[in-house]
Amino acid sequence: MDYHSTTKTSIGSLFSATLSTMAAGALVGYTSPALLRLMEPISPADGSFRLTSAQANWFSSVTNLSAVLGSFAGGYSMNRIGRKTTIILNAVVYLVGWILVGAAQSFGMLMAGRVVGGIAFGVSVTVTPAFIGETALADIRGALASLVRIMGSVGNVWGYAFGALIPSWRWLASVMAIPPLLCGICMFFVKETPLYLLSKSKVHEAKRALKFYRGKNYDCVPEMESLQQYLEVTLQSKASKAG
Repeated sequence: MDYHSTTKTSIGSLFSATLSTMAAGALVGYTSPALLRLMEPISPADGSFRLTSAQANWFSSVTNLSAVLGSFAGGYSMNRIGRKTTIILNAVVYLVGWILVGAAQSFGMLMAGRVVGGIAFGVSVTVTPAFIGETALADIRGALASLVRIMGSVGNVWGYAFGALIPSWRWLASVMAIPPLLCGICMFFVKETPLYLLSKSKVHEAKRALKFYRGKNYDCVPEMESLQQYLEVTLQSKASKAG
C-alpha cells in the first residue's frame, strides 16, 4: 500500500467532510456579531426591523433546540441514504438556512432560517464523526478525528472574525454560507464509506471505495472480511435485543 498517497487521499476526503463542522461552528460564531447589529437602531442597509430582548433570546437559543431534531434526522438519513449523500444534502440545508436569514423581512423569517440552520448543525455533528471513523486508516484515525473539533473552532473564528469586519448582519450571513457551499462541492469528489456500501450489499462498490481510501494496490480482502464480521455481529446484537 502506498501509505503516502493513501494518507493524502484520506486527509483530503476527511477535510472535505469536516467543512460541515466548520459550517456548524460558523453558525455559532455568527450569533453574537449578528445580535449586536439586530439590537441596534434600524439601519437602512439591514432592513426595517430590529429585535426585542425576548426575540434576541430566541434568536440565540433556537438553533440549540432544532439541533436535537437534526441529530435524529442525521442518524436516520446516514443509514438510509449514506454518509456522503447526507453530508451533501445537509450542505444544501445550511444554504437554505442562510438564504432565509440573509433575506429575512420579519422576525418569523429570521427564526425560520435559524431553525433550519440548527437542524443542519445537528446533522453535521452526528454524521461527520461517523464518516471519519469509517474511512480513516486505523493508525491515523484519532488524529483525523480531531479535525472535527478543530474545524468547528475554525468555524467559530470565521464567524467572529468576519463579524468584526462586516457591518451588515445580512452580508455576514452570505459569508457564513461559504463553508457549507465548499463542503457540498468537495464531497462530490469523494467515495461513500465502505461500511455503508457493504451494509447495503454493494460489495464491488465497497471494494472500490476501499481502494480509493487505501490505494490502488491495496489488498481489500482482509478489511472487507473484518467489516463483514462487524456487520454480522451488529445485526445479531440488534436481533437479540429485539427478541
